[in-house]
Amino acid sequence: MTRHSPTAMDRANSTFPTGPDLNSSSQRCSVIPDDTDAEIIIKIFSLSVILFLSTFGNILVIGVVHKNKSMRHKSINLYIVNLATSDLLLALVFIPGTICELLNGQGTWLITGFIGEATCRLVYFIQDVSIAVSVQSLVVIAFDRFCAVVYPLRITTTSSTIRLIVIPMTWLVACAIHASYFFTYKLQWNPQDNTTMCRHIWSTDKNEHDDIMLKHYLAMFCLFFAIPVLLLVILYSLIFAKLRLRSQKMSLRTSGTIERRREQEWNVLKMAFAIVLAFFMCYGPLNVVVFFIIFKWGTIGDACNIKTILFITTFLFLFNTALNPFIYFIFSENFRLGFVRMFVRTSKHGSGKCFLKSIKKIRTTDYESGHRTVYNVIDTAV
Repeated sequence: MTRHSPTAMDRANSTFPTGPDLNSSSQRCSVIPDDTDAEIIIKIFSLSVILFLSTFGNILVIGVVHKNKSMRHKSINLYIVNLATSDLLLALVFIPGTICELLNGQGTWLITGFIGEATCRLVYFIQDVSIAVSVQSLVVIAFDRFCAVVYPLRITTTSSTIRLIVIPMTWLVACAIHASYFFTYKLQWNPQDNTTMCRHIWSTDKNEHDDIMLKHYLAMFCLFFAIPVLLLVILYSLIFAKLRLRSQKMSLRTSGTIERRREQEWNVLKMAFAIVLAFFMCYGPLNVVVFFIIFKWGTIGDACNIKTILFITTFLFLFNTALNPFIYFIFSENFRLGFVRMFVRTSKHGSGKCFLKSIKKIRTTDYESGHRTVYNVIDTAV
């Protein structure tokens, strides 16, 4: 999957347009209008909010796992940290670059010379590697949850070894797939605007460039959207079926321990479903729009509105980096309690420690007596 900023039509077409000319007379708008000052301010403010939420949320997720030894022993939490790291890196690199384009014009690259050439390649490489790692992490989390539910005994003995291999591999695979960026991204001088632009150039021959660009986009679309969506749907459907079958078998047992286990398993499913839904809703619109831009431009409507459509879909795409941390804290008791612990330790007053002790005491409540207080206490505390 390639990066698609608010100027994604320029990025999708690269140096040589792969679709119809957006400024041709066959379209309703002879020229795509520039953003007004008010539109630029709104877009920059929106992106800045996402940048803040994503940075704060993902750093908090990483900090909670780092500060809690018990959480570091669970593979699912380390996979979530891997996802948070890639989301954080994507937001820190992607959003400032998009804001610069809004202020200075589409595709404009402010740095020239050797450093400009290096940053042109490195920035887009980091962005797309981060996207690839995020998508792979979602699939790994789904597979981890599948194994934990379907093969609960086997996963405890193999997860430690697997995670030492899987986490580095998500980055190595992403880097290998996008290594071509160091050869295909180049700075070009634009004499019309008297600016330097960073362009994705596969070949100096237009036809060859168009052909490679289309094949590359299709490959990235399948690898980092279509196939992951299919895998996520299959894995979580199997998890849902397994948990439902298990619940039916446990329906005759009413002990508090079994009830708590059942509730914890369904909470895992709820979090998993929320992550998949967020991924589909945030990644889907941008991929669909860019797909039509490249292969069937006329079907998405008036060219005058394409910049607005692209910004909205790009906003949703970036919003996923800020949304994921909130999903963890909403659906995971461990993350909520870890959040409380992290801030209690920094408190200079004894009240924080007393509060934490009271939470631990409530958590040891005998569930067979029917008490369900623990979840309410955690929710109220956070």
